[in-house]
Amino acid sequence: MKEARQWNGNNRKLAEAIYYEAFDYIYKQETMYILTNLEGKECTDRITFIMEDIPVIGDKYPEGLCSYFVSLRGEHDDGFRLDMYVKWTEHFNNLCNTVLNLSINRKNKELAQTILTRFVENVEVTPGSSGSEIVIDGQRVDGNHGYIKYTKKDIDVAKKKYDEVVKSGAFN
Repeated sequence: MKEARQWNGNNRKLAEAIYYEAFDYIYKQETMYILTNLEGKECTDRITFIMEDIPVIGDKYPEGLCSYFVSLRGEHDDGFRLDMYVKWTEHFNNLCNTVLNLSINRKNKELAQTILTRFVENVEVTPGSSGSEIVIDGQRVDGNHGYIKYTKKDIDVAKKKYDEVVKSGAFN
């Protein structure tokens, strides 16, 4: 009986899939409801409060070299907390992007500007190699290490989208 209660990789993946299916659906529906029923500052405030209350899942590791087993993310327990954080950032930024798109469609410039500040940095994790030369940011990543890098890819895409919409006059 005890073995059935142990968490293994398959149980974690199933629980994670269920959690993020609910996360994506519930937060999208809630923001859509607020955007269609409220306006101006009240709308922006309510969505801001929701975004601030979303718990961060996993651990944000420091940028730079890390243990090889951490860089494998979910394949070993050492990297499980990092893997959780990487997946959380992906879903959180997708929610921010949904809110940005909805705010553009509803011509809510204040909310669009606010949501741009909520995006989080993307996480890139690269396992090292003993056989080939891997260099990231001038740092050689050998077979005993991995490398964690944070980028502003989603932030930059969102800002570009916002700037193009503003330039087109869509908020006027």
